[in-house]
Parts: sequence; C-alpha cells; structure tokens
Amino acid sequence: MGWWKQFFEHTDWRQIARIAFLGALASAIVTCMTPVPVRAAAPTLEQANSIYILAYGQCPKLTGMKAGCPPEWLDERPAMRFANPEYLCGYVKISPKCGIRGLYVRGLVIASEELDYDIPYQMSALFHEFLHHFQWLRDGKPTGDYTCDVWMQDERDAYTIQAHLLEKLDDEQGAANVRRVLASLTCPFRN
Repeated sequence: MGWWKQFFEHTDWRQIARIAFLGALASAIVTCMTPVPVRAAAPTLEQANSIYILAYGQCPKLTGMKAGCPPEWLDERPAMRFANPEYLCGYVKISPKCGIRGLYVRGLVIASEELDYDIPYQMSALFHEFLHHFQWLRDGKPTGDYTCDVWMQDERDAYTIQAHLLEKLDDEQGAANVRRVLASLTCPFRN
C-alpha cells in the first residue's frame, strides 16, 4: 500500500476540518477588527444634482438676489474636483489640519475626498460651495481678487444658509459647528 493510501486511511478528517474551521474563523475575526482607512466616494451624479438644486433654491437668500437665480443657472454647473484635506489646507496656505472641507475657485468646486454625502453636515460642505458658485455667477464671473468686504459678505451668506439647512435637517450639532465657524470668520487676505 502506498504512503498516500495509508495517510488517507489513518487521518482524522474531523480534527483537520475543526482546525481549518477555527483557523478561518480566527482569520475572519482579525480581518474584521483590523482598521482600514476609509475614503468616502465622490457624490453620485444624483447626489450632486440634488445638492446643486437645493442650493439653487436658496438664491433669494443671497445678498443681491431677492428675485432668485435665473433658470439658466441650473445648467451652469461648476466643474468638480476632489482632493485630500492636506491639499485643501495647502491651497489656502494654512496649517495641514485646518479642517477645510471644500473650496470654490472661479467656476470650480474642490471638495474633500473624505466627505460622506449621506451625512448632512458633510453634505452641507458641497452645498456651501455651490452657494459660492451662484454668488460668482451673480457677480458676472469676475476673474480678479475679491475685496475683504465682498468675501466676508459672501461667506456670511453661505454659512448662514448652510446652518439654516442643517437645522431643517435636524442636525443641530452640525448647525452649531457652522455657526462657530461663522462667528470666528476673518478675512484671509489684505487689500
């Protein structure tokens, strides 16, 4: 009788199955408990469209827009890019852990790649940047620098509307965070 035949006849297969099962279970537990860096996905087209339309509906609350935004602005969507938080902070030349979740630059929204658009507070960062897009359209798509007065008014409008949205979505903590940012707002440049 060959060695392989003796091996199969004298092996306790139940014991081997138990060991294999316990090994697989231990491996599954370790895998589930190992922290994995999580990156949220970019918003789906449906999410981005919904947030854009929601921001469009807030046009009458923007300074100088009592009549609302013209209907053609629904089709003038900004380009969108996603970046890591360090890039966003570096773009505005402040500390790498500055907490900025989005930027608006002349027709371009740059949002943090770590935002989760199913969480109202995080979704509201994109909403805020879309409000800036409507302000830019309102001002005739200027290419020059803003004055501190104009920048501060635009930020006050956007943060106030953002906080109001979060209150409507029953996210009081998010609204409080936005109001704290609004209260500490200062012009980042001199002119």
